Amino acid sequence: MRIGVDIDNVLSNFDEVLLNDHLNHDKELRNNGIVNNNVYIRKKFDWSESLK
Repeated sequence: MRIGVDIDNVLSNFDEVLLNDHLNHDKELRNNGIVNNNVYIRKKFDWSESLK
């Protein structure tokens, strides 16, 4: 049996799915949207540790 793992988003665009999930979560929390577009997905939002 061979198992393949897509670690560089060639076969599927996991980053887009993850970003959409974070945007939906942000709407539930604060609805501020992306506040810093130049960083990794999780850091794009203005979330404190208590909001996660």
